[in-house]
Amino acid sequence: MVAPLDHSTLPPTSLSDPGASRAGTEMDGLAILWSRHEPDRIGEALLIAAGDPGPWTFGRGDTRTGDAERRVLPVRQRPGALVPTGPLVCPRISRAQLRLGSIAGGGLAIENVGSCPLVYGGREVTYAAVAPGEVVALRNELLLLCVHRVPIPPALTLPLTPTEENDAPLHPFGEADASGMVGESPILWELRHRIAAVARHRAHVLILGESGSGKELVARALHARSARGRRPLVSRNAATIPEGLADAELFGNLRNYPNAGMPERPGLVGEAHGSTLFLDEFAELPQGLQAHLLRVLDEGEYQRLGESTMRRSDLRVIAASNRPERDIKPDVLARLKIRITLPSLNARREDIPLLVTQLLRRHATVDPAIAERFFPDGDPRAAPRISPVLMEAFVQRHYTTHVRELDALLLRAVLEGRGRYVELPPALKGHGDEAATSGARNARDAHDAPDAPDALTQEERARLALLRKHRFSPTACGRDPAYHGNRQRADLHFRQLICRALRIAAWNIDGAAALLAGGDARALEEKVRARIAAFVSNLRARIEEGATEKQLERSLAEEWKGGADAVLEVVAALREGKLGAPPG
Repeated sequence: MVAPLDHSTLPPTSLSDPGASRAGTEMDGLAILWSRHEPDRIGEALLIAAGDPGPWTFGRGDTRTGDAERRVLPVRQRPGALVPTGPLVCPRISRAQLRLGSIAGGGLAIENVGSCPLVYGGREVTYAAVAPGEVVALRNELLLLCVHRVPIPPALTLPLTPTEENDAPLHPFGEADASGMVGESPILWELRHRIAAVARHRAHVLILGESGSGKELVARALHARSARGRRPLVSRNAATIPEGLADAELFGNLRNYPNAGMPERPGLVGEAHGSTLFLDEFAELPQGLQAHLLRVLDEGEYQRLGESTMRRSDLRVIAASNRPERDIKPDVLARLKIRITLPSLNARREDIPLLVTQLLRRHATVDPAIAERFFPDGDPRAAPRISPVLMEAFVQRHYTTHVRELDALLLRAVLEGRGRYVELPPALKGHGDEAATSGARNARDAHDAPDAPDALTQEERARLALLRKHRFSPTACGRDPAYHGNRQRADLHFRQLICRALRIAAWNIDGAAALLAGGDARALEEKVRARIAAFVSNLRARIEEGATEKQLERSLAEEWKGGADAVLEVVAALREGKLGAPPG
């Protein structure tokens, strides 16, 4: 709680024009995370100069003639400019709703002078001192994140691809850019500028970033923006290169060498001639194997196995790693001359609502049932219906696998939800209520929601949509021309989805049934629940028959066409008592 703002004086300021004068000034403000009446406002911000104590008034509508108050209006921060978007029109927000002032050292003093309750720390308050990274809400109307913003430099006028003009327009606000990156935060624009600058150089690159932070996306953007972008990118996860075959994989081999019958191969280095070679998880290569690339990194020189002559490849190497630089051989590291370090999702929380929208649109494109439930008129291009509680929980969560983790949590919310809004799953509420409602960083750190299990793959989501269409009848599904298989294969896919759903629902049969049925008719959910219960009962009986773990594993591997990992997880859960009492 802080004292009311002092309204007695209005310090001289040149900030009355939000579009021009603040573009070159550090700013404090509130980013819009969620809006009930104007969801297209997400990503916009209310910004005042850092250090300006105000007061600045925020509310519905614009300045009226004779109005003595200085009003702050939403803007879209883009390279070199703050673009005004006009006043809010929400009828439940007062014309004078909040008074804002910057606090020395960062953050905002906020006074609520309007009719809509201000919520901070889970309580209705009149005054609040809010630090960057904390959340406040105008109850049921707006969700706002306190931010400290730096200016975004003017966009570098480099083409997005070798065939585009240098003055190609910026992507629409909040949408994915040409490289697939989503976000409008200054830190992401800084990354875009870095990519644009690095793309024009020939030097080899090392991309550093945590798992799920977008290293492959950046590598593809670097390649596409470079002069080499006309040729296909050659990409390989270095962790999958067998140590005994590394030279053959990298440099290729002559026919019948080293073993009779081996075909001639150009190797990754040869394939990348005139293009870019992207080696993900580069630090997973033993340092002895990394050393084999020294001549390639220096001059592009290499030899195929079984060949005496030296070859030369005109390539650029982009390596990526989520491990420390010390795990890369020092002389190799010295040749990867350019570094790009990716920001974590925790460093750009204001981008999370934009990412949620784009990820949900992607899922809705694959599964029309998602579009019908969560998008007006079933149109994925519209703004989705998302609960503010879920959005706050996602924004305040501490991420370890970043966008990948966010996508898994979102899909879990979609599959477990039963209404027309994407809601926070009950399992996450039980572990993170305070983090989802407090708006305080200490609560966020202490009550992080548990990591979500792996999400369904795109192929699995498509199978689930088809099974829902046929009310989970493998026979009807097997007859559908859109399904590439027969009844037996459809039944196998149904059982695989049961295993995944049980894991996602923390081994709760009712939760797994609701997840698979997707909020459809109760009778359909009961049908699915009965099938899951029968499946679990059958596995329990097989365990109780006395088969050893090895025997059961071998038997299930044969039945499940070699893909028995999912069902073996269910077997393990049964043995551990996670699905009722352990088998006797």
